[in-house]
Amino acid sequence: MLQTEGQSLTTAQLARTVLVHHNGGNVLLGDVARVKDAPAAPIGAATIRGKPGVILIVDAAYGANTLEVTHGIDKAVSELRASLEAQGISAHPEVFRAADFIDVALHNVRDSLLIGAVLVILILFLFLFNLRTAAISCTAIPLSLLAAVIVLDKMGLSLNTMTLGGLSIAIGEVVDDAVIDVENIYRRLREDRALPSPRSTFQVVLDASLEVRSAVVYATFAVILVFFPVLNMSGLAGRIFGPLGIAYIWAILASLVVALTVTPALCIALLGERDLPPQEPPAVRWLKRGYHGLLVRIEKAPGLVMAAVGLLVALGIGTLFLLSESFLPELREGNITVYMTALPGTSLQESLRLGNRITEALLKIPSVQSVAQRAGRAELGTDTMGTHESEIDVNLKARNGNHVEAAQAGIRQIISQLPGPILTSNSFLTERINETLSGYRTPVVVNVVGNNLDQLDQEAGEVIRALGSVRGAAQVQIQSPPGMPQIVVRLRKDDLVRWGFDPLQVLDVVRTAYGGDIVGQVYEGNRVFDVSVILAPGDRPR
Repeated sequence: MLQTEGQSLTTAQLARTVLVHHNGGNVLLGDVARVKDAPAAPIGAATIRGKPGVILIVDAAYGANTLEVTHGIDKAVSELRASLEAQGISAHPEVFRAADFIDVALHNVRDSLLIGAVLVILILFLFLFNLRTAAISCTAIPLSLLAAVIVLDKMGLSLNTMTLGGLSIAIGEVVDDAVIDVENIYRRLREDRALPSPRSTFQVVLDASLEVRSAVVYATFAVILVFFPVLNMSGLAGRIFGPLGIAYIWAILASLVVALTVTPALCIALLGERDLPPQEPPAVRWLKRGYHGLLVRIEKAPGLVMAAVGLLVALGIGTLFLLSESFLPELREGNITVYMTALPGTSLQESLRLGNRITEALLKIPSVQSVAQRAGRAELGTDTMGTHESEIDVNLKARNGNHVEAAQAGIRQIISQLPGPILTSNSFLTERINETLSGYRTPVVVNVVGNNLDQLDQEAGEVIRALGSVRGAAQVQIQSPPGMPQIVVRLRKDDLVRWGFDPLQVLDVVRTAYGGDIVGQVYEGNRVFDVSVILAPGDRPR
C-alpha cells in the first residue's frame, strides 16, 4: 500500500511553487503573485437588526407539512443554541417563519368555527325552547362536519384555511334540514296524540319526514348550486377557492343525509314516549306580537312598501360600485418584505450600508419586532439577484388585522421618504401570488417594449405619471433601472500579430484578471478549498 504526500496545503507552500526553471534558477509563484488565505468573492451578504449575520433559507420538499418542518427547525436550532452562544453567535429564529402565519390563520378559522357553532346552538335552544328537539337538531352539526372531513380526506384534501373556511360558512346551513324535519315531526306527533286512535310513533315520524322530504331536498340542492361557479373557476382562483366550495358542498350534502336518516331515528327515540307540550317559545311569541302589528301597518300602505323595497334594492346595487375590487383580500400575515433596488453595479458594502439606514428607520416603528436584510443572492439560492438588490424581512409583534394594517401603512410611509434606491413593500404571500399572476411582485404591470432604450425610459416615465393619477394606485414605480455599468475590452489586432499573441489566450487572461478563475484545489481531510487567481483589487480600475 503506497501513500504519497507532497501537495501544497498552506499559502507558504503554494508560494514556493516553481513556475519557471532556467539556467539553475527558479521563478516561484510567490515572486510574481501574492498568495494568501481569503474568502471567495462574495455574491451575497446579510444583516440582522443592522449587524452582520448569516440567514439560513430552508426550502421544504413538495407536499411537506410546513408546521412540522418549522417545528423541526426550531428544535434543531434550540439544540444548537448553547454551542452557538459559546462561540458568541446568537440565533434569531423569529426573523421569518411561515408557520406563524399558518398558526394565526388556523387559530382564526378555528375560533370562527367555535363561535359559529355556539351561536347556532343558542339560537336553536332559544327558538325551539325544547331541550330534546334542540339536541336532535344540534347533532347535525358535528355529524355533517365530520362526514365532510372524512370525504375531504378521501379526496386527498387537507384541513387548511380554505377548507375550514368552507366548513365555517356551512355551519349555519347544516342545521336547516334537521330543524325543518324535527319541527314537522314534533307537530305531527302532537296532532296524532289528540286523535281518538293514535297511530304508531314510527308511522307518524315516517309520514312527517316524507311530507317535507321534497322541500328539504330541493332547498338543499338550490343552496349547493350557488357554489358550483366557484368549482368551475380556473387557474389560481380555482386552486385557492375550489377547496372552500368543495368543503361547503360536502357539508351541506352530509346534513341532508343526516336529516333524512339520523334525525327521524332520534325523533323516534327521544320524542316517541315523551310529553309534547304545545306552548310556543317565548322568543317566538314575542316576535309574533311585533310581526302582527307590523304586518297590519304594511297592509294599509302597499304602494309605500313597494317603493321602499325598490329604493333599498337600488341602494344595494349602487353600493356595489363603491366597494373595492380585488382578486384576493389583503393578506395580513405579520411579515412584510421590503424590496430595495439600487443602481446596477452597487457593491455589497454599499447595499448593506443602505440597508442599515432602512433598518434603523424601520426599527423605530413600535410594532416592528425584527428586521433582517438579504443582499445579493445565496450560493445555493433559487433567487438570482445582483449585489444591488436586497430583500428586507420585517417581522411584526402583533398579527391581528388592525395592527398589521397600521404597521404596513407606517412602513410604506417611511420607505417613501427615504432617498436613493427604489423601495417597495408587500406581505410575503401577497408578493408570491402576484408573481404567479403577473410574473412580477405587483398585481398590475405595464410592459413597454422597443429597441431604443432612451425612448423606452421616456415612455415609461409617461406611463408612471398616468398611473400615479389613478385613484387607489400605490407604489407606482419603474422596475427596470438603467443599464449595468461595464468595461469594454477591445483587442488591437495589429499588436497581437506583432507580438505573436493568441486572441483567445489574451481574452482568457483578461477574464481571469477581472473575474477570477479556479486553477487548483487543496484537500484538508474531507474538505476541499479552491485555489483561485485574480488581479489585485488595486490593479483593477473601477
